[in-house]
Amino acid sequence: MLSLLLVMWSSQAPVPNAAPEPFCPPGWESLRNDACLLKGEQPGLVVYFHGMTAPSVKTLAWELSFPAKVPPSKRTSLVVLRGVAGLCDWADEYRSWWCWPTARSRVPETQAVIDRLDDVVAAAGEKLHHQGLPVIAGYSNGGYLVSMLMGDPRVVASGWVVMHGGPITGVNYSKERERPTLLMAAIDDGIQRPAMEGLKAKLDGTNWKSALVLRPGGHPPEVEDYQRLFDFAAQVSRSP
Repeated sequence: MLSLLLVMWSSQAPVPNAAPEPFCPPGWESLRNDACLLKGEQPGLVVYFHGMTAPSVKTLAWELSFPAKVPPSKRTSLVVLRGVAGLCDWADEYRSWWCWPTARSRVPETQAVIDRLDDVVAAAGEKLHHQGLPVIAGYSNGGYLVSMLMGDPRVVASGWVVMHGGPITGVNYSKERERPTLLMAAIDDGIQRPAMEGLKAKLDGTNWKSALVLRPGGHPPEVEDYQRLFDFAAQVSRSP
């Protein structure tokens, strides 16, 4: 009886020092600070903030599969950071999801993101021997974060890309912060398309030049979104 109990206990007990589930999908390299690097052959570097994501490596890997489908010869290197639980607090079902701060009142959380951003840019630069400023991009919830960082003097970038996101209340889009800016929306996206058109109008109001591109379909990401992102980043990198 004792031996049977020991067998049952050993089958249920956690394995000590079990390796954590890999965060980075196959083909991506791990970086410090919960970040992954996808190398590309085009010039430039993109730091990418994902959309609100259920707290699962597999769920995030689904979103990251879209940039990975762009051939290396047609993409710039891309760094993705993992979001933080507790920031999508507008509904209980999303409190555990990996998200980004999207309100100017989230001062400590935004500072933490900026600190991580600076660190992963340095880490990617070491691996890639890249010395220029990155293009900072975000999709959906990550796009809202980027639209907030666009007005934050603590963040420097060579360009901005907001994908299917929108503006943040109270952000000052001053002309001094202007960098090449690409906005993306989907024609059938009844929520984010008007939000992106509103962001375009806010930028136009400060004479901040930006390009708004509409594609067919809805909110979910498409490979063409990332090809457009990579083309933009490579062009910005080649500009004097």
